[in-house]
Amino acid sequence: MTIHFGDSTSIDSGGSLGKILKYATFTHDGYVSGSFTGGTPNNSSMGHQLFSTSYTPADANSTCVVISSSVTIGEASNFTNHFHLALWNGGGFVSAVGGSPRYNSFLNNYNATTLNYVGSFASGNTGARNIMMRVGSNDSGTLYINGNPNSSGTITGSSNRFTALLVEIAA
Repeated sequence: MTIHFGDSTSIDSGGSLGKILKYATFTHDGYVSGSFTGGTPNNSSMGHQLFSTSYTPADANSTCVVISSSVTIGEASNFTNHFHLALWNGGGFVSAVGGSPRYNSFLNNYNATTLNYVGSFASGNTGARNIMMRVGSNDSGTLYINGNPNSSGTITGSSNRFTALLVEIAA
């Protein structure tokens, strides 16, 4: 993928040229700890909501690409072996990334992972809708998100920021 900046901002992906129509950033500041409801990532009430904000596409035929920064997730006690980061467009589930390093090796130990998200969806129309991202695990229990309360180096506030970038590309 090549991005050209200047008078005609464009993206070259596999021979097709698409103009960037619009972009938005969504943020979640700070460290979070809490007992969040576990379950599958395609359930919009599971886990912790990183952001839910309105977005109105510029073109009904465009593609929206979402790219996130890293989010770290850890468990406070040994209750889960899988974490996820999931995206919704309006009320519809788009996709999720998930996992935990070395499931068998950490089966009886505390687990943690770092996840990033890259995904896309067709805008479909120019109506406003909520774009939402949630982080969670497959079971319920206390999660540490973007920090560790037992670390003297835990960064808080806006210095500890999770960001997702949405880029809307013309068809």
